[in-house]
Amino acid sequence: MAKPYIRRKVVPENPVAVGARFTRLVVIEDGWEHVGSTGRVADVLKVRCDCGVEKFIRPSALTRGTTLSCGCLHKEQAAKLCISRSTHGDSGRNRAPEYSVYRTMLSRCYNPKVSKFADYGGRGIAVCERWRGKGGYERFLADMGRRPPGMSIERNDGEGPYSPDNCRWATAVEQANNRRSSRFISYAGRRLSITQWARELGVNRATLGDRIARGWPIEKAFTALM
Repeated sequence: MAKPYIRRKVVPENPVAVGARFTRLVVIEDGWEHVGSTGRVADVLKVRCDCGVEKFIRPSALTRGTTLSCGCLHKEQAAKLCISRSTHGDSGRNRAPEYSVYRTMLSRCYNPKVSKFADYGGRGIAVCERWRGKGGYERFLADMGRRPPGMSIERNDGEGPYSPDNCRWATAVEQANNRRSSRFISYAGRRLSITQWARELGVNRATLGDRIARGWPIEKAFTALM
């Protein structure tokens, strides 16, 4: 399996301007994209945190407000909440939704007895070393932050690991569009799932999917329905 990497985009188009600030993050370069291990491509921006750390991040993580810093802000918030001083890493963590997500993530990847193991650990999905072992939950919480209402953890690259650069909090709709069973189609310089294309074109998803499954050229399958 190929390793994911960052590359320059052929056509640098990003919805966030260079110089724009999002809490502690400032966009310093656009025109980049992340290529996952399966070849899936996603637009990314290069940002610099007020603490000096530079990283690549999806534009939507900035515009939705799910990422506010390189991780330093969450660490400071965790310190204020005395998370680092707590015996178990989070006061009343058995009641914390983030801890439930964390335990489920580990179980799916490392416990063969759980029902979802075959879809995760059984096919090689792992949790990064930073999020495992002693202090793993504290580091997970510092990197991900508190779970926004109605969201759950999502891997950007469905074949990649649970790690800070591959995970985000996402809605159920976003997860459905990113699941392994979704087929993605590249057309007119964009890459969307069949469901997303159908919604955007205002056509029936089943009809669109059937024509593509029967080998219709993408342009004909799309334009014949418009």
